[in-house]
Amino acid sequence: MRTTILIPLAAAAMLAACKGGDAAPAPPEGPSLETVLPNIPFPPNAEPVASERADKALKLVFASGSPADSVVAYYRTVLAAAPYRLINEGMSGNITSFYVEQDGPSMWVTVQPVDMNNSLVTIAGAQGDPNRKPDPAIPDPVGAQGQPLPPPTSVPLPDKP
Repeated sequence: MRTTILIPLAAAAMLAACKGGDAAPAPPEGPSLETVLPNIPFPPNAEPVASERADKALKLVFASGSPADSVVAYYRTVLAAAPYRLINEGMSGNITSFYVEQDGPSMWVTVQPVDMNNSLVTIAGAQGDPNRKPDPAIPDPVGAQGQPLPPPTSVPLPDKP
């Protein structure tokens, strides 16, 4: 971790200590990190940038000192192994996104290039409703129970034999 991150953190801790008073600090809003993101696959050369909490969700943003294509390749490998189950990978413009399931809340990871040598990674998770009953019309996604994914199949395009 770079000292540029440590200095603001130390300053914030001193400021909080100087406020004094008998009031206990307010608990953070939203769920705990362990509840929403129990297994965080940190990107290579990561530096924390920001975090956001909501009622049942948490989002972490990291700057990575690695090119986006290297970070995407890293996540393809990491998220395909236990405890993760890579369900979907997509691309929109220059942003690659992964949808991942695990024994716990689902997770979304996005990788966006910043420049030739750096990228921005967002990791988000949300608590599911513990009282929600599974919908029998929607079967478990392929690989959700840890089984290997079936081999890819190709569908011929209408204009090709």
